[in-house]
Amino acid sequence: MVDLPGFFDVFEKTCPQAPVHIETIGGFQREIAFLDPDFIQLWPQRSAADLAGFIRMARKGKPMEPGKGAFATEAEFQKAQLERSLVYCKQSLGLGLKD
Repeated sequence: MVDLPGFFDVFEKTCPQAPVHIETIGGFQREIAFLDPDFIQLWPQRSAADLAGFIRMARKGKPMEPGKGAFATEAEFQKAQLERSLVYCKQSLGLGLKD
């Protein structure tokens, strides 16, 4: 989890006038079998404390509804997601051109 408002406060002070790249990723869910021994052995250097931290973070999340919902096409869904992201970035993070 990242404190985005805090991050962008620091970013604005240290990188004034720098652009911010926004990438929206939505409309799908992928199950991650992170407790499966075959999966977890891919990261042998990770500790039990790392795993516990990941589980704590994951429990704070909410299930997402899969698919495009009420939108007729994938393009409409993606456009709505982008617009929602831009509103969040402007209103909650203070990004965008200032008047």
